Amino acid sequence: YDTSAVTSWKLIKGYEPVFSATRGWPRTCQFAQQRLFFGGSRDLPNRIWGSRVGDYNNFLNIGSYDNDALDYEALTNGAIVSMAYQRNLHIFCSGDEFTVPEDSLTPNTFRLIKTGDNGSIPAVNPVIFENSVLFIEKKGKSIYNYQYDESGGGFIAVNVSMFSELGGTPKDFVIEKNSVKDKGDYLFVLLDSGEMIVQCINLQHNINAACKYKTNGDILGVCALGEDVYMAVRRNGNIFIEKVFDNDVDFARDVQIVDGQITNLHDYAEKIALVSQNGKDIESFVDEDGNCTPKGLTDGNATIGLPFEYVLESNPIHINGLGFSVRKRINKIQVVCQDTPELNLNGQRKTNKDVYDFCAVTGYTKDCRYKITGKSKKCRILSVLCDISYEG
Repeated sequence: YDTSAVTSWKLIKGYEPVFSATRGWPRTCQFAQQRLFFGGSRDLPNRIWGSRVGDYNNFLNIGSYDNDALDYEALTNGAIVSMAYQRNLHIFCSGDEFTVPEDSLTPNTFRLIKTGDNGSIPAVNPVIFENSVLFIEKKGKSIYNYQYDESGGGFIAVNVSMFSELGGTPKDFVIEKNSVKDKGDYLFVLLDSGEMIVQCINLQHNINAACKYKTNGDILGVCALGEDVYMAVRRNGNIFIEKVFDNDVDFARDVQIVDGQITNLHDYAEKIALVSQNGKDIESFVDEDGNCTPKGLTDGNATIGLPFEYVLESNPIHINGLGFSVRKRINKIQVVCQDTPELNLNGQRKTNKDVYDFCAVTGYTKDCRYKITGKSKKCRILSVLCDISYEG
């Protein structure tokens, strides 16, 4: 090398780092075809940056070769908020969606194809599921399935869930994929209210069954690792990491009442326990030593467990696609159950059946639905068949 002093040079001013505390940081990132992509920052909300191929820390473009880094300004209806990669690179903005074809991820071929204007909620990443991408639209009320439409020859977004009555805005979104045939795939949607929506979902067969999950405390975060789901829960000022356990568990265990007392209940210490004997249920406090005295019960065999309540409420019933504009009533409901000693549906209570029949369930109303409630009894519902009358 020539080590003599450089006497002829040119000073170029006005350049600064794209990402900084002054200009903001990227909102989203994604790996695609051996590149690291960044999308949108505070001062450049519509910008997309891609690293050199196989060199994730290098964003240098030497001569717009195919393996060079790329820098692209997208004409979007709002800021870029998230990205997902599944053969194609999908760009989700606050006001619309785009797809970059898989053969267009080089500096000279990079192009965006607009596919919709639903928009995506910020800070909640989409999830890859089956052959599509699930994302939450910009108002936080619906889940959309972003998929390739064979008939149209392009990507479309289809609404697969409405949850406008859940009392919160989504802040986390994960999916648990299960490999066993007799167990579904579960979608966990965490709300800012501290509650969570759990949906058993199968897009191929149009299955989308949702329920609200609530625990003692506020759920702060949810994470799926393989077929295991963990939650961060704040309870009584402390934060716990808890695992979602969905196997069949016993609701109560067998105990003996001796001299009117049950002992060795250390797992229930300083809690209210439910003691059952011959169809009679008594709530009894367990002291710090693990002992309780269930008043009104006799010596002998009994079962004990923690009391709980459950509510299963149907979605509003729609007739020919019409919801609250049509008056209807539920004439009869047949519920097929397993291991369910009693069932309370819209105030009607029946016991000890595998098939429960309820008549005159509701009157004529525009918001027509049924509700199954219970307390401290196992409930496993296999199917619900409704007989409905409607006006018009």
